[in-house]
Amino acid sequence: WQIANVAVAPAYRGRGIGRALMEAALDHIRLRGGTWAVLQVRADNEIARRLYERLGFEAITGTSELQRPEPPSELLPLPASPPLKSLSAGAWREIYELATIALPPLAQWWQPVRPHRFCVSPDQRLGEWLNRLIGMERVWRLGVYQQERLVAAMIVRGSRWHPPHQLEIWVHPERRGKWEDALVARALNLLVGYPGWEIETRVNTEHPQLIEALQEAGFIVRRTLITMRRRVIPEEDA
Repeated sequence: WQIANVAVAPAYRGRGIGRALMEAALDHIRLRGGTWAVLQVRADNEIARRLYERLGFEAITGTSELQRPEPPSELLPLPASPPLKSLSAGAWREIYELATIALPPLAQWWQPVRPHRFCVSPDQRLGEWLNRLIGMERVWRLGVYQQERLVAAMIVRGSRWHPPHQLEIWVHPERRGKWEDALVARALNLLVGYPGWEIETRVNTEHPQLIEALQEAGFIVRRTLITMRRRVIPEEDA
């Protein structure tokens, strides 16, 4: 069960209302046989986070949402890295498998990586081709292979008709800390010449090297959401 939002008007805060609402929500979940309660809280909302911790919630994962105001006006220098190979839409399964490996187990417990996010149907491939032909949008898929295994990948979407541009990067946990700067620079270079719209991306907080590389390249963390959970029904009763 997910507790989507808890809000108390400013004039009534500090009276225990938030805690009472949370306890009522947990009772509701328990009465309906729910095993787990899950919620998300902004990392900078220390008051709410402390309340949830006192109620028995524990952090299991986090996601940072980053944004760059616009693409660079000129090509960025590329740090040393293994060669990036262009990936066809048919390589979606390899990207999916890498994304699954890259996401921590508890994060997958909360939001598993789904194949449909990566599978590119014939109709979608035709749509990407037409969008590129008319100058509406272009999609790049690039990856790094080592010993015939995909160990890093990115999908970049550059739009000419409407914002935002989008970026996704995955790096195998065993290869982190080596290529993030180069991957980010290469992604940004693809967008040189595109409209000056924001570039958006999301990164799991357990990949701090990528977050740091993005920030060094001009991205700003807009918010970080911490996912927390609490077992409502004891394990022996579940």
